[in-house]
Amino acid sequence: MTDTASKLGPLIVFNRIDAEDPNSLKLLHRLENYAEEYVKLSPRSGDSLTVQGVHNFSSAMGDSTFPCLSVLQTSSFFFKEFRKTVSYYQEKGGYPSLIIAGDPWVGFLKCYFLKKFYFKKSEIQIQFHGDIYSVPKLWRLKESIKYFIIRLSLKSADSIRVVSNFQVEDLKSRADANTTFVCAPIPLDFDKIPTEVNSQRSGMGLVGRLHKERGLHYFVSILEEMKNREIQTQIYIVGDGPEKEYLIRELEKINLLECVILRGELSNSELKIFYKSLKVLLNCAPREGYGLTIREAALSGIQVVARNSKGVISAKQDFDSEIHLYDSVAQAVDLIDKVLSNRVQTFVDPNKFHLQEARNRDSTRKWAQSWVV
Repeated sequence: MTDTASKLGPLIVFNRIDAEDPNSLKLLHRLENYAEEYVKLSPRSGDSLTVQGVHNFSSAMGDSTFPCLSVLQTSSFFFKEFRKTVSYYQEKGGYPSLIIAGDPWVGFLKCYFLKKFYFKKSEIQIQFHGDIYSVPKLWRLKESIKYFIIRLSLKSADSIRVVSNFQVEDLKSRADANTTFVCAPIPLDFDKIPTEVNSQRSGMGLVGRLHKERGLHYFVSILEEMKNREIQTQIYIVGDGPEKEYLIRELEKINLLECVILRGELSNSELKIFYKSLKVLLNCAPREGYGLTIREAALSGIQVVARNSKGVISAKQDFDSEIHLYDSVAQAVDLIDKVLSNRVQTFVDPNKFHLQEARNRDSTRKWAQSWVV
């Protein structure tokens, strides 16, 4: 980068996202919303958000679908990807004002090396959607490497985007004293949320990516306790992920696999129908940053039985009558039984829709504002 290079708009760096994957496409649409807000706030004309790490992005998706995004289709080969990104900015005669880590691991390391070797004047922003910065089991090599990367990111970041206020307090002592914190929750997607009350709700569901952070062993223990107490209801698992086979094996061990309906990943319209008829959402994650699915369910009139954590406590402040906390398997089953036996009222409060819409707008503005550097 030359001394005469000009400051350009922000660059967000991902490990790899596939534009042909529905979830990645949703992410790009969400980034477009943020970028649209950023363009309004930026003092520089012609600014956009540049996205690195996108694969299979067709020309048909270009300016008409994502007018505020500049998408770099990069190679899966590490050094080619760097070369293409640097060449992109050399052609523009500038450098990114801000480099944003799209994910906390590889995405951050790419940001770190881009700044260290090419864009020394750029600032770095990292983001934490969940509580992944707690002390891990350090005797596991993979956990140790991840923890080292987190520590490096906290010391390297000029700004940190979090999704709950408690995360600011958790991270202040770990980050540099001059680090700026931005609390900007992920906006709820109203395409998933029904607005009509259904009095014929039934069943219990686990919704989300099936990975270790979901607390799946706890989920299995709760189902086993329900079986022991002869509490019967239809059980749904919505989502996919690396721990799916583990979950199936554990359910087979306690002879409950045939009692569970595996729905896989659902589209927004399918989730909207599912949320309209579901009675209980069970959350077993030991830690939550914001509890996006919990909030979606609560706003849909579903009673949420959630494992006690800071993120869930924060969500309960907004949805006190819809969210019920537990600290043990026995407490969880007591609460599930209470909801299933209609000792808890289920309803949809339209005022909370308006409040959430306002929060969505505020969150989008706050994060986009943090890009103006």
